[in-house]
Amino acid sequence: MFVISVGVPNPIRGGTEMSHLRVRLSILVSVAVMFGMVTGHFGEKLVTFGSGESVLYADDGIPAALEGFKGMMSGTLVKKGDGALVFKVGKIMKTWKENKAEKPEAAVGETLTLSLERVTGHHKERIMKAYAEMKAGDAIEVEAFDEGGKRLYLKEWLKKAGAKEEPEGARD
Repeated sequence: MFVISVGVPNPIRGGTEMSHLRVRLSILVSVAVMFGMVTGHFGEKLVTFGSGESVLYADDGIPAALEGFKGMMSGTLVKKGDGALVFKVGKIMKTWKENKAEKPEAAVGETLTLSLERVTGHHKERIMKAYAEMKAGDAIEVEAFDEGGKRLYLKEWLKKAGAKEEPEGARD
């Protein structure tokens, strides 16, 4: 994610003082290899693709509407990756008391990356098993947390939509 700060005249103050406008840019990279092999850097990772592989990466940071988000949402699994998944938000299902995102519903339709790197403890086995069984296009439910990083983190809840299970210790 890139953040650009641009000075623009402030018409309310006579147009002489400069106000700063912050603009967020996202990166979406699509790679398709027809012949041979391609190796390159994506963020801090070195990635290699062989012939016939195609991969979609979205390292777009946290959408503004989800900054401070803590809660559950449903949507579509776009792509599985190494330690992360690309997810298209379909619905904000519930927010927790600790949620700071003011209008998370504005993120519906956004595509974002959810990291699995902070899944720990007794949730890890269940979540990693569910993740292994999922494929692109599946309708899924996630519990996501903004913990101040570059992306949202999945910690306690990941399942295919419609499965008969309730989150352990679900909060109001």
